[in-house]
Amino acid sequence: MSQDKSPTEAADRKLLDFAWNRHKVYSKNASRYRSRFAFLRNLLLVLSVVVVALSVIDASLTKLQLTKTDSINHLQKTFLSGIHILQPTLQHCLIILPITISALLAFAVKFDRGNNWLLLRGSAEVLKSEIYCYRTRIREYQKNRDEILAHKIKLVSERLKGSAVHQAALNPYEEEPSSHYKLGWVIKIMAQ
Repeated sequence: MSQDKSPTEAADRKLLDFAWNRHKVYSKNASRYRSRFAFLRNLLLVLSVVVVALSVIDASLTKLQLTKTDSINHLQKTFLSGIHILQPTLQHCLIILPITISALLAFAVKFDRGNNWLLLRGSAEVLKSEIYCYRTRIREYQKNRDEILAHKIKLVSERLKGSAVHQAALNPYEEEPSSHYKLGWVIKIMAQ
């Protein structure tokens, strides 16, 4: 005997599916922004350590070149001749790397993903909390469950719209079809 779902159960399920999909979109984008943020911070850290190490090596090589060449053996003379080739490259790196670090830091400040992933993660967790309250019928979800959940989803979405996350594009969840057009299709349509 098959059980047919009543119209209210179908509407409940549709609202619940919408809430879970919204949660997944926020969660996926929070993870994506967090990994990008962590990668950029780690890259800046590694490059900074490399610059410090190169500057210490450069200072040591310069000091080594200034030592008296009377008391050194053949191996040390060969090493010192190799320094003349290495030192200009090292000095160019010491000019280019701090400029690169400054540019990356300016990019990190301008397009700060740290706040974005925190806002998205918080929104995803608020939605998850509301979904569980909805399903267990606790707090205000004892009556008018659908209206309250729909209102909570709207509130969370509006909070994100007023933040920096709204300026960045959110990728849809894997199962959700992409809602934006590819540039090639737009150009093709405009050419017609």
